[in-house]
Amino acid sequence: MKNNLFFKRSLIIIGVILLHTVITGVICVDASERKVQYTVDDLEKIIDNILTFKKKESQITSIQKYIDACLSKSAGTSLSDWYILSLSQYKGRYNYSKYRKALDIYLKDKRNTKATDMQRIALVYSAVGGNDEYIQTTIDNSIGNLGIMSYIYGLILLDTKTFTSNSYSREKIVMKILSLQLSDGGWALTGKVSDVDVTAMALQALAPYYDEVDVTIAVDEALLLLSKRQLESGDYYSYNNRSCESVAQVILALCSLEKEFLKDERFIKGKHTLLDGLLLYALPDGSFSHNIDGLYNNTATVQAMTALVATWRQLNGYDTIFTFTKDELKEEPLNSQESTNLIMKTINVYKDAQLGILRNIYNEEIKIAIILFISTFILGILYKNKKHNRKNILLLLILTAISIVVIWNTDFKTVKNYYQVSTDTIEEGDYTVCVSIRCDTVVDKKAVDYIPNDGIILEKCEYKLNDGDSVFDILLRVTQQNKIQLEYCGSKSDSINTVYIKGMNQLYEYDFGELSGWMYRVNGEFPGVGCADYYLSDGDIIEWFYTCDLGKDISE
Repeated sequence: MKNNLFFKRSLIIIGVILLHTVITGVICVDASERKVQYTVDDLEKIIDNILTFKKKESQITSIQKYIDACLSKSAGTSLSDWYILSLSQYKGRYNYSKYRKALDIYLKDKRNTKATDMQRIALVYSAVGGNDEYIQTTIDNSIGNLGIMSYIYGLILLDTKTFTSNSYSREKIVMKILSLQLSDGGWALTGKVSDVDVTAMALQALAPYYDEVDVTIAVDEALLLLSKRQLESGDYYSYNNRSCESVAQVILALCSLEKEFLKDERFIKGKHTLLDGLLLYALPDGSFSHNIDGLYNNTATVQAMTALVATWRQLNGYDTIFTFTKDELKEEPLNSQESTNLIMKTINVYKDAQLGILRNIYNEEIKIAIILFISTFILGILYKNKKHNRKNILLLLILTAISIVVIWNTDFKTVKNYYQVSTDTIEEGDYTVCVSIRCDTVVDKKAVDYIPNDGIILEKCEYKLNDGDSVFDILLRVTQQNKIQLEYCGSKSDSINTVYIKGMNQLYEYDFGELSGWMYRVNGEFPGVGCADYYLSDGDIIEWFYTCDLGKDISE
């Protein structure tokens, strides 16, 4: 009787544990699958709200009048050109003759236009028609004249229609862009750390060549980087700041690559898609802000509109936004070459998923070993009590299999383990870095105990560098060791998350204006990535500063 009672109680306890594991896993899976689905009507409503806002702002009653009376007055400027380009690819029902004429006049009076401005204006001409001579001159004389961006926009311009260049072949431009790819998988204007925006723009240019082997490899590496950099909220942190423009450029890149980003698991964090991330910056009046909780910003609004139009075109089955031809639905069914391309792209997504699984194999083996031990223990009890009938063993196998599946996809950590950091002492031969934390910019602005009179929260000190340490890893150890308050969002426990420092030593972002917050510098340079994504080397000097003006108030 005692043995039977022990068996029943053991089975109930283990069953409860396994049931709890299963329910937790189901909840996690359910949460990840609760994605907001957007329709064509949803996209049109958001885009039309932007246009309604622009009409009200200009006190104009129609979009045609807005083009003729407002945008044409500033033809040739970045904002007006991008609004025209987006409108031409949205529904194409407007007359652009006045804008073309205004561009012609602008170019007659304009001298020494830089390469990328020439390419943008040529893009507009290509989109709305006119001045083929200027387009050809731009193609022949601007590509490569202003660094990476002139290669990117030069290639995009070439591929809007069947243009050719007397200076560069498409193959040569593609190879040049590939040669500028950085070791982390992306691109940047300067330095060795990739920038989200520049990487996304490079992908927009490379998109038509994705099926070429070298381009496929480069693009897939960049997509992994962009996936890793994406925040849990769906948007991006670039150059120490979350911005509307960054997520807009990534959306443009994925639409250009014909990736259905609303369904692509690499770009869905929790239940947030890139479009969710973009709409975080939408304001009630239809416009968009540059920063979270910021005010209306014209650049953010036009870039958001361009990304939304690109998404609208994708949902409608039209060609990509930089293909300036008559809108036609893509042919069905796929021909043999397109089918092959689709298979190759599917394989690439599968390879990306494999990489993510391999990173976690070691931890998962330990978890599975624990489950198998528990199951073996229960099986022993069943045999001891002569309850090892087919029904009980089958039930045990089912519970074990379900638990293994859930455990494989769940990361369990205790609170102690999650926050535990090393405070190892430095020994001879150790790699080290130097760290300092300052708030000089606010010393005279507020008299409170947590702002030191000299602005020094932590004097420059030497700390041990462990293999694979990022700036964030060091900051965690340093602040704990020195009992400095730290608050952040995000987590390094997941390879697709990043970390954002909200507050340190009771000083928080926005305490001294909407451009205030914490920034870091390594060896005198501000990296364009979050602190959890910058990996350190021996001898690096890390400086944390509180800024009131996005780093402009920080001295050399």
